[in-house]
Amino acid sequence: MNSRTARSIAVALVAVALAFTWQALTVHFNYGGNWTGLFCTGASQRIPRDLLREEIYALKDSHGFDGQFYHYIAHDPLLRTQLPGYVDSPRLRYRRILVPGLAHLVAAGRPQAVDAGYFAVVLLFVFLGAYWLSRYAALHRRHAAWGLLFLLLPSTLASVDRMAADIALSALWVGFAVYAAEGHNRRLTLVAALAPSLARRVCDDRTYCLWALWGKKPGQALQGAAAAVPCLLWYIYLHRAVGPDVNGWVAFGFGGLPDAVLHPFPYPWSALVNLLVIASDYFAAAGAIAAVAFCLRFAAFRREGLLELATAVQGALGLVLLVFGSRDLWVHFYGFGRVLSPAVLLLALRSLARRSWSDLTPLALLMPRTALQFGGDAWRILRGIGSGWSGEFPAGKIRRRHARGRGAGIHVAGAHGPLQLRRQLDRLVLHRGATAGAAAACMGGDLPLPCERRL
Repeated sequence: MNSRTARSIAVALVAVALAFTWQALTVHFNYGGNWTGLFCTGASQRIPRDLLREEIYALKDSHGFDGQFYHYIAHDPLLRTQLPGYVDSPRLRYRRILVPGLAHLVAAGRPQAVDAGYFAVVLLFVFLGAYWLSRYAALHRRHAAWGLLFLLLPSTLASVDRMAADIALSALWVGFAVYAAEGHNRRLTLVAALAPSLARRVCDDRTYCLWALWGKKPGQALQGAAAAVPCLLWYIYLHRAVGPDVNGWVAFGFGGLPDAVLHPFPYPWSALVNLLVIASDYFAAAGAIAAVAFCLRFAAFRREGLLELATAVQGALGLVLLVFGSRDLWVHFYGFGRVLSPAVLLLALRSLARRSWSDLTPLALLMPRTALQFGGDAWRILRGIGSGWSGEFPAGKIRRRHARGRGAGIHVAGAHGPLQLRRQLDRLVLHRGATAGAAAACMGGDLPLPCERRL
């Protein structure tokens, strides 16, 4: 092992340590020590009877976040039980099988170990993303510590804090970039096959084939197409096992982004706090638009490089979301931030390779909203540490209940204990004790609207 590899591994281990430390602290001080709180399960959603033994932490007056559905998928990746019936959009969610499927494999199919397996898989992709990004930085004579930049991507943050599955796509895109720069075609083909189709999107991994055909390399194009066969077989299996469903984040028309900008969500706090949050939302939206615009530069000129082509493709996909994305997508930065994370990431890679620091502008514009998103949790943690409190969450104890007509569920009891204090900073990000609408907005989860979010 050379010194460059050792430094990259050290950076990756630091990234994992930071991610795990955050998880442990937020579980202790914000979820009363219940690790299932990381899945952000909403009390307004149906909760499977089969998982009652886990004593799932349910968020009061909330529809929850995407991680709750991938949690269910990890328990039943092959759709053999009733769990798919509790997933909001089974066909869409099950396409992104990579993270929950690996969690099931890590747990060896044991239900009691699936949750731990899921947490381990997320941390594994934190390691891989930071390691590959550190290697990429070293290849271009940058400091290995640039690998920690991976932790700032919206997809990484949402996965570490809420168990979303987007981190796999971002991590494998970095591996794709490293092997493209090093010229490892076989590894490149494997990463191209795994990354987008099984992690999130279908079309991203076709970039490799397109690049090979553009460069008149039919052999590599054939390898890339053959590597996608497992994904094709999985989609055929899903087509037979699950009926069709519809994406909720694409609208056939215009106006999703303008509507979200002109009519921001009515946050239930003071005028000053609302102004701060809405302003950060605007900055984040500007960052998303900047990412698309920067990526489209590569579509305006002929570029031979693989990463340049991949960046142009991400710009084209982002343009589709700008034009046709629904309000549901644009109302919260975790929505469009996660979807556009590959574009933001590829621009960051270009910044490292060419020292074009302007390419970091989209990520910088996302940071204020990121800080506010984590601010409430961080404040509770610091207050708990400073006061020596046990971290019992103000929403109360958890108890099982059987709701007629809704199947089994978990109920969060009323407030009690020393943490009853309802400060605006506490409620700025966390949704506990807020109204259902405010809770869903702060969570970035399903809004109480006729259509559901399916990101």
